Amino acid sequence: MGASASSIVTFDDAANRVQLDVAWGLSEQYVRAMRAHMDAGIDATRCRSCATTRVRTRDGCPLFVGLESLAEAEGIASAVCMPIVREKERVGAILAYFPSADGPAESQVRLLNVVQGEIAGMLDSRRLRARQITTISALDQAAASEASLDRFADQVLQITASGWDAEAAALFLYEASSHTWACRAERG
Repeated sequence: MGASASSIVTFDDAANRVQLDVAWGLSEQYVRAMRAHMDAGIDATRCRSCATTRVRTRDGCPLFVGLESLAEAEGIASAVCMPIVREKERVGAILAYFPSADGPAESQVRLLNVVQGEIAGMLDSRRLRARQITTISALDQAAASEASLDRFADQVLQITASGWDAEAAALFLYEASSHTWACRAERG
């Protein structure tokens, strides 16, 4: 696409600020200045709600404010900012930096948007899979303990419900002798 560099920024929810996670193709001097700028506090609220995809270094984007001259010396005249969305919430952005003020052609921006969507989907899948693996491992550890059946059922329910973000859950066991289901644990 003709980008001279790229970076990934995410939002630190605890501090409500933008943080630089990864940078490619940028000089050490620019990365240091960018990190210092972000450490000083770029409000994540503005970036979370920003609808701008293309930005020039002098357009007032908080990621460039105070760094305009350094960006231009770096050969950056514009950027394309593609949001990273996880579970319908913007959690960061992928930025591609361009030497021309006009940036890439619109067709290339659409392609970048498709790539970003795929990356976000893969991140969501990976996060969900990691949570499920953790849940299964916790269930395995709970089964190995010497706990009573009711305590074990409660542990299984709590682990499973939190692993799948369930708001309410119950665990029923089948009683073969009476042909009935007995509730051994419940939540919500």
